[in-house]
Amino acid sequence: MFVRYWLGENKLQFEKKVNFWFGFLFLFGFSVMQSLSFYGLALKSNDIDSGNYSTVEGAIEDIQLVERNSREEVFTVDGVRFKYNDYGTENSFFANRKHDSDTIQEGRVVKIAYLREGNENLIFELSVKK
Repeated sequence: MFVRYWLGENKLQFEKKVNFWFGFLFLFGFSVMQSLSFYGLALKSNDIDSGNYSTVEGAIEDIQLVERNSREEVFTVDGVRFKYNDYGTENSFFANRKHDSDTIQEGRVVKIAYLREGNENLIFELSVKK
């Protein structure tokens, strides 16, 4: 039966069906991934709105900068480690994407509000103390 589709006059109909299902599965998978991403962002937003986050205040220490295809920065404030990547960190969180910014400097006193997610501390508010 299957061989008849490839050798006979129904080849075009079979190819159309296969293309339809590949397209449908791709769009369905894309929709599921977008929904999960939105859901995760909504959960983080709810945590922020409900005050379920941490803050730290102190001087920036131990800055490490790694530049490859993207830029990664690591530093600590009062013993709390922050690590982010200008490409991989979600757009809703601070990642010092303006590379010429002087916000992150050794010894600068800052106050940071962040969400803890796994081993990461996601910065959503950063203020420089004067």
